[in-house]
Amino acid sequence: MTSPIERMRERAEAFHVLGLSETAAPGEIRAAWRRVAFEVHPDRTGGDYDDFMRAKAAYELLRPDGEAGARPSASAARGFRTGRSPTGARPRVATRRVPLGAEAVAACRALLETGEAGEPVSEAAASAAGHVPDAVERHGRSLTYIVATELSEGINRVALPTALLEDNRRVKPRIVTVRAARSGAGEVRVPDRQRARLFPGARSVTIRFGQS
Repeated sequence: MTSPIERMRERAEAFHVLGLSETAAPGEIRAAWRRVAFEVHPDRTGGDYDDFMRAKAAYELLRPDGEAGARPSASAARGFRTGRSPTGARPRVATRRVPLGAEAVAACRALLETGEAGEPVSEAAASAAGHVPDAVERHGRSLTYIVATELSEGINRVALPTALLEDNRRVKPRIVTVRAARSGAGEVRVPDRQRARLFPGARSVTIRFGQS
């Protein structure tokens, strides 16, 4: 039997899994579950069974807030706490690598030239090395962008499509700035605060330079 503190922690984590604040209304809980279920459904390209079952367990834990009289089953609550499916088996999370489409690449290149304000970039920004990824690897809700070009010493600007976990059909590039101590291949992890702002729904975002 779980303690009140453990139940509070489970609820807080469930809201986090669905991308909600703990003040979310019932309708928001239902809408978030439908959105996440669509995004990570294992039948979809880039979907993930483990993430789907975790989101389902999170929704079932919160469902009393969204559906009067509904109660989460003991197996669903247990599945959410352990991160396992109700059968007890935890599937292996596969890493999927998806090349960026021509539309996404073109949008990223255009953003490097015009900047996020839609106007020509400053002289300082124009002199910084510009990068566009060729592919993205997805491991659950962790994203790794693959960039063929190597880092340049100093400031590097990387245009990344950021809406991959919201809508695979929509291209929404943003620029991430990276400062490198030296040139060459390398790996950079996007800081959590910037990740939460630019990459909604992602657990982690990494950029690998000098790979193909």
